[in-house]
Amino acid sequence: MSEEISPLDFEQSAERRLRRVRRQLARERIIFTLVIGFLVAWIVLLKMGSARRVCFIVAGDQLRVAVESREAASRVLQRLRRDKAGALEFEGQVKLDPEPTIEIAPRNHSQVLSEDEAYARLAQVVNATAEVTVIYVNGEPVLAVPSNAEARSILESYRDKYARQASEQGFVLVRPPEFVEKYELRRENRDPARVVVSKEQAIARLEEPRVEEKWEIVQRGDTVEKICHRAQITRELLQKLNPGVDLSKIDSGDELLGTKLLVRRKQPYLTVEYVVQEERVEDLPFEREVRESAELPRGQTRVLQPGRKGRGRVVYTITYHNAEEYDRQRKVVEVFREPQKEIILKGTGAQPVRRLPR
Repeated sequence: MSEEISPLDFEQSAERRLRRVRRQLARERIIFTLVIGFLVAWIVLLKMGSARRVCFIVAGDQLRVAVESREAASRVLQRLRRDKAGALEFEGQVKLDPEPTIEIAPRNHSQVLSEDEAYARLAQVVNATAEVTVIYVNGEPVLAVPSNAEARSILESYRDKYARQASEQGFVLVRPPEFVEKYELRRENRDPARVVVSKEQAIARLEEPRVEEKWEIVQRGDTVEKICHRAQITRELLQKLNPGVDLSKIDSGDELLGTKLLVRRKQPYLTVEYVVQEERVEDLPFEREVRESAELPRGQTRVLQPGRKGRGRVVYTITYHNAEEYDRQRKVVEVFREPQKEIILKGTGAQPVRRLPR
């Protein structure tokens, strides 16, 4: 037989179970409240932490600037690299020194700058270099261009420029254009702002005078020797620089007083030399011969045979340096009429005796 439960025992048992349930619910409520509180605190702390952290652009040990976001920092660095690249087409050729980096760090007391302010600060301390081709002339750096291929193209165009000019003027090239000075190409790191990318500007740079031309003015009392001493050149070079001037007239008197004499030619950084020939039909000068004659009194002269110019075909071989005449050689290749020599008698005889009237 089963044991019967009294109503009182049943009520007490139900009451105990109810208290257990209530205690369990109270514990679960406390745990839930703690979990929610922890999550809320974690979210608040996370937001507070993110509010105190900003994006920094760091340039070595020299500069550290704060901006609003990583996107803002990327825009600043992109602008900096583009502007530092100058005229170079590819920004990838440019290296920044020091190379800026991006960091996320606590703001602390750092001032958050605008993109323009951050760019201005960085531009002052960050330098740029690019591996480019430098054209050296006689060991001296003259011009920086982006690549070896562009350097060769510039040099070829520079050389062909004068060959084309000579052809347009109707000259016959007997020696193609070549450079007088020695040049070489070197790959070096240089400031991109000093790199020339325009072929026209590069050629103009090579044509710039490395040495300016110099003139001397013939002054009273000057001699050829004095002028050569002042200019530190020889008489032969002075005559070559001034082919149309008779230097003997400087020593003989004041006939060339005030005349400007070229004592030094203008010299570009890189000189293009070429030789042309020019053919002409022109008069041939006659020679002059002076013969002493005792039949004429001393101090008297007489033309024994008048001079007469000849006629012939003459070839001039002309050397040019950058379209300016440097040297000229004359050669008679065909004579149509021989020149006739001029012969002058110069008296060496005694003076006639003058008789006084009675």
